[in-house]
Amino acid sequence: MLGVDIVNLERIKDNYDDLARRLLSDKERAQLLTYKAKTSKISYIGGRFAAKEAYVKASGNKLVNYKEVEIIDDMNGRPHIYINDCEIGEVSIAHDGYAIAVVSLFKEKK
Repeated sequence: MLGVDIVNLERIKDNYDDLARRLLSDKERAQLLTYKAKTSKISYIGGRFAAKEAYVKASGNKLVNYKEVEIIDDMNGRPHIYINDCEIGEVSIAHDGYAIAVVSLFKEKK
């Protein structure tokens, strides 16, 4: 299944710290701490928010705990989507005034 979402970064710039506390897992917050510039932090949080919303749309799971859905970058900076340390699909994130994310979930093995 496929999901997509877009976030206006201007709308989160005044409350990005609060959003990070409510939205990000411990691993994601550790990645966030590697960014120094406020604009980079806002882009990071907006991208993660868009990716988690795209996951909700792809999965149909409207009762998701956002902290359980993790978007973690690999050593090359590419984001991957996990639940319970298990990779569940692919994600692509872009940002330039907006953050947009596309999530493609792996098909379940039958």
